[in-house]
Amino acid sequence: MLLRRITEHVKAQNWTAVGLDFIIVVVGVFIGIQVANWNDTLGEREREAQILQNIATDLRSDMESYALGIDSTLNKIAAITYIVERLPNFDSRNETDSITIGAWEYDDYIAASPELAEKSLADRALSLRDALWTTAILVSNAQPSATAFDSLVAAGELGILQNDDLVRRLQEYQFTTAALEKSQDITYRPRRDHAINTGQLFGLSAFGNVEEKYFLDLVAATPQLAATVDSQLGWAQGHFVMLSAAYENAKALLEIIEKELGEGTALTAKGADK
Repeated sequence: MLLRRITEHVKAQNWTAVGLDFIIVVVGVFIGIQVANWNDTLGEREREAQILQNIATDLRSDMESYALGIDSTLNKIAAITYIVERLPNFDSRNETDSITIGAWEYDDYIAASPELAEKSLADRALSLRDALWTTAILVSNAQPSATAFDSLVAAGELGILQNDDLVRRLQEYQFTTAALEKSQDITYRPRRDHAINTGQLFGLSAFGNVEEKYFLDLVAATPQLAATVDSQLGWAQGHFVMLSAAYENAKALLEIIEKELGEGTALTAKGADK
């Protein structure tokens, strides 16, 4: 219809009308392009919000997993400290208290631990007196999830995220979790298995309780067991630091994402006040 009208105006040499028709066409095309761009932008922002919500879900799950691991390593540290302190003439070779990740050392994480504020190492040890060996060698490993982030990268959608600082922090967090998982797989699990095998040589089951006095006497009389227990303390302290650092990173990242989403909600994962 518009084309027919333009043709009629040209035939009639009504150039003013032709100009107006041309302006109408140009403005219409411009508006159409702008609407299409607006719809694309709106779609990307909706997709970005969905991606951030998925990542936030993964982070909350990660924090729960880290919290379980932290509690488990604290029990392990408590049990081993209790054992070592009761070994006569035993000189601990453990020098891992200065383990550092970021700006914090092991002692800093211990001092700031809300878990220890609720239940000290001494109190934990007292509740574990009949399970000292089991607690000293076993621990709960964290299983962080990278499902949302990996899907984002695989789909080539990382550029949808507008906050460059958030993208950088996400990449750093993935590096942290990968380092934690690698340490658990190639260091902590093999050391646990070695401790289990050592204990079995002296009649200690990985899953059976043993009376405290009998166990302490056995360790005191067996240098191999004493050294194994002392080594496990070092592994536990290193694991505790890595889990604590991962927890803090996840918490900080989650706060940024919630701010991006404009939720303004309190953290639902354990330890929001940590």
